[in-house]
Amino acid sequence: MKKRFRQYIIAIVILLINVLAYIQYTGNINKRLETQTQIHLKALIDETTECINIKLEERINAYKAIATLIGNLDDVDMDIINKALRNQADMAGYTDYDLIDMKGMGLEGKGNVSYAENEYFKKASEGKVSMVATEDTFGSIKGIDCYVPVCKGEAVKGVFKVYSTLEQFTELVDIADLGEYGNVFVVMQDGTLISRGYGLDEVDNITMLLQNEKSAKKLVKSMQSRKSGYVSYDSGEAKKYIFYGRTNYNKWYMVSMISAQSVEATNEDIKTDATVFFFEVAMLTIILMLFLIRMVFSESKGNQLNRQRYHIVTRYS
Repeated sequence: MKKRFRQYIIAIVILLINVLAYIQYTGNINKRLETQTQIHLKALIDETTECINIKLEERINAYKAIATLIGNLDDVDMDIINKALRNQADMAGYTDYDLIDMKGMGLEGKGNVSYAENEYFKKASEGKVSMVATEDTFGSIKGIDCYVPVCKGEAVKGVFKVYSTLEQFTELVDIADLGEYGNVFVVMQDGTLISRGYGLDEVDNITMLLQNEKSAKKLVKSMQSRKSGYVSYDSGEAKKYIFYGRTNYNKWYMVSMISAQSVEATNEDIKTDATVFFFEVAMLTIILMLFLIRMVFSESKGNQLNRQRYHIVTRYS
């Protein structure tokens, strides 16, 4: 009897050990999945933000090259320069331009606009490049202005101002090409869209693309306090991640929305290991349960035989 009791105890202990091992292993798997997801998202943030930075830098360098060419021209007819700048417009990705002298006056053919009080003109006249989103009379972002110093040697001779529409800006930084896993946008710190994807002409803020107001507020708050990160939200159809990274310009951010399935697809090996381990534990548990059932059945049958023997002995004694 004591021997059978010890067997029961051993079997139950083994069963409990396996159940606890499975629970612990599952917990570790979930932690590994979370860690791998964070690593993958961090890599996406760094890669995509760097791509945006490179594209913006390439565009600025193209404008700098034009400004340098202008700065090194002596006694060239302004009509020739204007014609050259118009010809460069499509290639360099801008709609309009202006050449500003050191007094802050633009070209006569562009309306003699005064930039004397413009802070970005002032920065450019000190040798600094500025890229800034411009607003229309209703306060909506309408395009991008870039102010580039026109230099001859070390001396600043004027400022080359370039204007691009939001559509041109989106195209010139090749935002669509970066959307392998999801949609990619360039936004201001408050979520205002600078780049515009297809069909988003009426969308002014990245938060308008989120169905969850809580997640929208969390995204904007995170961008205002951190350089990079991500938030997750349930779109109603599937879980999604929104990750963001600060670019090198004007506190603009790269923001991308990606399905959780796309991110977590890289963790299939971990999930497979967990599934295999689950079936191993399940099989071992079934075997232990069958063993316990057999022990109980054998003991019950043995007790029944003993009672029959007892009745036979007492009946004929």
